[in-house]
Amino acid sequence: MKQVLLKKGEVIVEEIPVPIIRDNNVLVQVAYSCISTGTEISGVTSSGESLLQRALREPDKVKKVLNLAKTQGVSNTIAKVRSKLESTRPVGYSCAGVVIDIGKNIKDIKVGDRVACAGAGYANHAEIVCVPQNLVVKIPENLGFAQASSASLGLIGMQGVRRAAPKFGDVIAAIIKTKLSPFYNSWG
Repeated sequence: MKQVLLKKGEVIVEEIPVPIIRDNNVLVQVAYSCISTGTEISGVTSSGESLLQRALREPDKVKKVLNLAKTQGVSNTIAKVRSKLESTRPVGYSCAGVVIDIGKNIKDIKVGDRVACAGAGYANHAEIVCVPQNLVVKIPENLGFAQASSASLGLIGMQGVRRAAPKFGDVIAAIIKTKLSPFYNSWG
């Protein structure tokens, strides 16, 4: 199975094993995966930064590393930081496809259902994803995979409104970028 990954500032496609279904999860054959350009370009940029650049940008993480060095020793801390910097990580958090397997605790979703999936680390840019049930929703008949793949972006907007807690009479401005382009699954 192919999956899009980030490694040291580079976007790569690698062959990886198909995820293993878990009891409370759904296995989905991805039809469309939505690219959130702002989030993902930021991830590409930050994954290519040097240790010093990251430290200057995120001083709170420097404190965590120093505390880790105090409790686990300098050499263990250096090994952990180096491992994190050199590792690949999956990208993507919003996709749509067809359920190909379900965990034993799944009752309201079945194999063959069309679903939208959400969640960083789950709804990745990959051929097949394994997503917890609470991050999966059935797609209405009149909605295509391309549109459904952007569900997470809508959820993020809705969460912003919830957190703002607007009341009747409040004035709210919404700025929406219209260049949303789902990434078509052309794994070939």
